[in-house]
Amino acid sequence: CISDAFMGEARACKDNALTVGEGGLPHVPVLMFISNAEGINLDKDSWVRTAVNYAAQLDDGRYIQLDCPHYLHNFEYMRIAEEMRKFLGTVCK
Repeated sequence: CISDAFMGEARACKDNALTVGEGGLPHVPVLMFISNAEGINLDKDSWVRTAVNYAAQLDDGRYIQLDCPHYLHNFEYMRIAEEMRKFLGTVCK
């Protein structure tokens, strides 16, 4: 069963990506968590490469690759919390 909210999000995805892209890159430290692409419509190599390339364009972009499906917060929440604490400890002094 797919909700109306989910369908609305899917329909707006491309327009929303364009809107975000128009804003340029953020100038703040960024920590990204990259899934293994399970559960999305891209192969793993393309998914990871896109995220890694994006992080490389940032002033302070970092990433952690996790071997779990796209909704990684459902699988690796403890690791994410631990890594976020470390990350914030380095950027919030």
